[in-house]
Amino acid sequence: MRTWIESLSGACNVISPENPIICHVGDEALFNWTTDDGRIIYSANWGIKNGNHPDSQFINTNVFTTVVNYNKNMDPKYRPRVYFVGNLKMGRAWFKLKNVSLNDDLKYVANIRESKGGVLAYIVQLKVKKKANITWTTQVASTHVTDATATSIKINDSFDATSFSPKRDSFDATSFSPKRDHDHHYAGLLIAVLLLPLMWSFLVLISLKKNQKR
Repeated sequence: MRTWIESLSGACNVISPENPIICHVGDEALFNWTTDDGRIIYSANWGIKNGNHPDSQFINTNVFTTVVNYNKNMDPKYRPRVYFVGNLKMGRAWFKLKNVSLNDDLKYVANIRESKGGVLAYIVQLKVKKKANITWTTQVASTHVTDATATSIKINDSFDATSFSPKRDSFDATSFSPKRDHDHHYAGLLIAVLLLPLMWSFLVLISLKKNQKR
């Protein structure tokens, strides 16, 4: 929001904060008025609006003493929460209200002397909203594969699994025997080892019978 001021020293531009200022309970509200050309602000005070004046004046300060004065009669609920955070020499009349509550939803006014002319009032509305109650829930999704047949599945662009099927009845185990040849070889050796003694005994018996006949 831009407000033009006509003064003895010419036109200047004081930039006001957004109106309304929107905050949530517990946030900080920044009331910042600034001259866009960096022109000095000679004095400023700030508080709750009553007409064009701060009814409950919080703070007043000026560029000559640079002292920030807090109103001694300020409501105790405000004193720990209001601050001057600007720099009048740099054209910054900035005030802050911390830890806002719903009761702070009011109109506020700053009386600013930007030049050798008169004091001008700048009014802004503070809107305070309740924080939304957000409940975080975590859901675990489970996926059951009932009939999945994938052709040319690629993992990381390097693995290719062709005709992938997780169904048990679709898996052909008849051709899956990486040790079949070795098993046949071992079985043949085992049979030969078992038969050799028998054959040897059989030959010995035949030889004995022949000797008896003689």
